[in-house]
Amino acid sequence: MYRRQKIITDPLKEIPYVRELGVITESAGKSLPMHRNDGFEIIYVFSGRYRWEMEDGHMINVRGRQLSLTLPQEAHHGYLDHLSPGEILYIVFDFDRGFCKGVPYLNSSHLRQLRSQLMNRGNGTFRVGEDVHSAAERLADLIVRKEQDKLSSLDLAVLWGEMNQFILRSVRAIIDTGKQTEEAPPLQGLLTYIQEHSSGNLSIEELERISGWGRTRLYALFHRYTGQTPVDYIQSTRCDQACVQLKESRKSITEISFDLGFSSSQYFSRVFKKYTGLTPGAYRLSSSDSPAPSYAAD
Repeated sequence: MYRRQKIITDPLKEIPYVRELGVITESAGKSLPMHRNDGFEIIYVFSGRYRWEMEDGHMINVRGRQLSLTLPQEAHHGYLDHLSPGEILYIVFDFDRGFCKGVPYLNSSHLRQLRSQLMNRGNGTFRVGEDVHSAAERLADLIVRKEQDKLSSLDLAVLWGEMNQFILRSVRAIIDTGKQTEEAPPLQGLLTYIQEHSSGNLSIEELERISGWGRTRLYALFHRYTGQTPVDYIQSTRCDQACVQLKESRKSITEISFDLGFSSSQYFSRVFKKYTGLTPGAYRLSSSDSPAPSYAAD
């Protein structure tokens, strides 16, 4: 997938049930302020790692090839310390504003049922299949073209259709996820192992040995469930743990780098900036509630 420009579209006034729609491609280092939406908000993450905090303190974590759902009027904001470089497609929609008029087979009774099901699934993260990913790709490409004023009337009609497809496929994925009996993906045990041993010298060979999978299957499962390679997942997990230590401890950056298994503080700084967009020192300064370190910045 090519890198799209940074862009947010205005609400499409011709389509009353869509409040907001856009594509955002950006580096880390920007925080989403606390806000509320008038409708359901679906965010599909093409790449990167994002974390939303709800007003009640509940956290929503979402990675590449996953989507998140936040409910109408639920206040939430994004965390600077858990926003890595990435790309998202977002849409805010309201079933009560004429959604069924252009969608066959869905009447007001069906929409009330769907709305109730979404309310029960809300403020969470969901894995999705290739159908949602493909729909998101097509819609995002059309959004970029619309912003560049290159869409004809026929293109706008296609945009409307693709938007409905993305909403419907995402809603189906959210509801179907709630029906699954599988408690964890096949990869979950290995992800837990990485979380518990990320400070060690983890290698692809060790992950193959522990899981019993060949390299091809290992990479395929990581791509499907995390949107990352095994190495990226290990490194981003270490950076997540580094964020916590930088905020909550008085350890020096050198101490933290060695705690997490990095060979040097310089290498740690390069990796940390790659996954968060900030150096460890800049991140620590940006965390206003973190205690002042007892050592000079490395």
